[in-house]
Amino acid sequence: MSSHHESAAQSAGSDHPYWFHPISWQAALSALWYLGENNINIDVMRRIEKELREKEFETLRSSRMPAWMSEAFRQYEAGRAHG
Repeated sequence: MSSHHESAAQSAGSDHPYWFHPISWQAALSALWYLGENNINIDVMRRIEKELREKEFETLRSSRMPAWMSEAFRQYEAGRAHG
């Protein structure tokens, strides 16, 4: 990979390599389903929030999901508010 591409991405303010494309809220929802209720923790939620654009994260939070997933978001938000 050429340093020209990497420096172009860095100069554009990206923390990711030039080839990185942020995930969609649908991909994040699928990842949560795949991981399952017993494998979701604050680190997983933090990573998802970091990888999504703010609007995508808001769309994910407001999408239809099972109660266990909604509870994971509620706990994550409560932890963020106090941390």
